[in-house]
Amino acid sequence: MSDFSRLLIDPNRGVDDPTLVMKISDDKIIEGNKNVCNFRESDEKNKRIENYYNTYHDKVSGLIKQKIDNQKYPAIISIHSFTPFWKNKKRDIDIGILWDNDERLPDIFFKYFKENRPDLIIGDNQPYTGRLKNDTIYKHATVNGLSNILIEIRQDLITKKSDQKHFAEILSKPLLLNSDNPVLFSKKLYPSLAK
Repeated sequence: MSDFSRLLIDPNRGVDDPTLVMKISDDKIIEGNKNVCNFRESDEKNKRIENYYNTYHDKVSGLIKQKIDNQKYPAIISIHSFTPFWKNKKRDIDIGILWDNDERLPDIFFKYFKENRPDLIIGDNQPYTGRLKNDTIYKHATVNGLSNILIEIRQDLITKKSDQKHFAEILSKPLLLNSDNPVLFSKKLYPSLAK
């Protein structure tokens, strides 16, 4: 649902996060962000929050509210990609499964990949952690008791449209196999492990 770069403003961070507007990424200075301050009021930061960040989160909140108002509890799935190298070190993970303390969705993915795709290297809360206070999953799913997962795909695996389609099919399988699983579409609060 995000139609802007995370280098402009990262919708997967809380507004209080010091990495909301990145100044440096992989040892490279982000020129357009040099004068944006994350630690005090900044007109440019506030403009980005209003025009991009809040717009994104309002869309997500609206869709979730619409479902809940109709007594339906959606499973929240956030899909991202990550660079194959970070700080000149190759990342060996193919797909990262990021989660907090609600194991409902992560478990079906871990089980599916173990049984059906042993060729893929799956990260459990790698290359990042899914335990971030005020990130998208925390803000929209964890605090509402909705099953959730954040999936990261290594970018060099999805450079071509055919690769993207291939990984979309891979990720859809555990979901389709569990499309009538009532555990995934129920409300249950799990205490967050986010710090």
